Amino acid sequence: MKKKSVRLLTLLLALCVTACQIPFFNQKTPAGYVRYCAFLLNSQGLYADSPEWRAKMKEVFAEASKISSMEEAHDVVTAAAKVAGGKHSFLAAPVSDTASYPECAPEVKLLESNIAHVRLPFHTGDRISDSLYIYTVS
Repeated sequence: MKKKSVRLLTLLLALCVTACQIPFFNQKTPAGYVRYCAFLLNSQGLYADSPEWRAKMKEVFAEASKISSMEEAHDVVTAAAKVAGGKHSFLAAPVSDTASYPECAPEVKLLESNIAHVRLPFHTGDRISDSLYIYTVS
């Protein structure tokens, strides 16, 4: 009985910790996007250990709750990236790619003297085209 309750308590604790992280890093909300980007910049920024970055990070977290649109959030993140990573640092704006790309298989031709000519088109990265791509090329 005691083992069962300890396991249940451990599982409950793990779920609570995970649930607490979800609203903090929800990238679909402007505040969550800013927090997530600040976390990335703090862990990977070239100047993340500088006092300027620590001050800027406090500003970013204070502004995160006041932001109402993703454009504003991206502006805040861009300014923060300059401090944490230097003048050439930036993060691409969050966009969802809804464009449809045509399926193109690689073209393989056997030329004279047993020379293979393989034309590789762009690759979309989905699993169905992976197998077609690999089968045709090999």
